[in-house]
Amino acid sequence: MNMWMRAVAALSLMLLAGNAAAIPTLKSVTATFHQASSGGSVNAGVIVTAETSLPVLIIAGGFTITCTSSSLPLTAEARQTFTGFLGIDATLRIPAVVPSRYSIPGFTNIPMGSCGQCVMQYKGEAKDETTLSVRVGNQGVGASFTLIPAGEQLVGNAQLIDVCRLRQRQCCTPLCAIP
Repeated sequence: MNMWMRAVAALSLMLLAGNAAAIPTLKSVTATFHQASSGGSVNAGVIVTAETSLPVLIIAGGFTITCTSSSLPLTAEARQTFTGFLGIDATLRIPAVVPSRYSIPGFTNIPMGSCGQCVMQYKGEAKDETTLSVRVGNQGVGASFTLIPAGEQLVGNAQLIDVCRLRQRQCCTPLCAIP
C-alpha cells in the first residue's frame, strides 16, 4: 500500500504543477475562400495550427459554404489527434489540399451578367487532454487519473464573397473569333 500512496502523491504533484499549462494555444485559423477563374466553382479551405506543452493535442475544424443560388450547403470537417512526449506543435488542413475546388451549387440559376453571394462559415479548435492509468501489483487493481483538466480554444468566423456569372461575348458574323 505504501507504493500506492507514493503513486497518488506523485500524481497530485503533477496535477498541481501542470495546471497552469492546461490550455493549448490556437496559433492560427486561416481560411481561403474565393471564386475560381473557371467561374462555376470556388476555392476553399481552412488551415488550423495549434500547440501544447502536454503530450496529447486534438485539432479539429471545418467549414460550411452556402450560396444564394441554392439551398444545398457544401461542408468539410476534420479532426486529428497528435501525440508527443515534450509537447506538440501541429497543423491540420481541411481538406488535405488547401485550397480545393468546389462547384457552386445552383450556379446556372444565376442570370448571365449578374452575381450571387456565397458565405463560408469556418471554425478551428485546439484541445489537449492528458490522462494516466496506474496499475499496482499483479492483481490488475488500478485507477485512471486525469492529470490535467482538458483545455480548449475555439475560433470561428465567416467570409462573404460575390460569385458572378459573366456575360459571354458572342460572334454574329461568319469566321468570327473571340480572342
